[in-house]
Amino acid sequence: PLTDSQKTLVSHRALEIRAHYLLAEGKLCLQEGKLSEARKFFSESNLQLQRPKLSLLLLGLKIAPGATRSLVALANRIRNSAAS
Repeated sequence: PLTDSQKTLVSHRALEIRAHYLLAEGKLCLQEGKLSEARKFFSESNLQLQRPKLSLLLLGLKIAPGATRSLVALANRIRNSAAS
């Protein structure tokens, strides 16, 4: 049996894992052009992660979804070419 502190730790870790899963789903939807779904995933993920970049991404998807998708794709291409 788990102690109360262990149960709390497991619960927090499960929430964190779920938030990262939702973030990955949001990225996939964004790549596929499913902007409304991506926004939902990012929004739910950000409830747990509370990351400034994620908040900015959500704002961009609300104001200018197409432009935000293009900027994210560009940033990913730059990041990937720098890693090579």
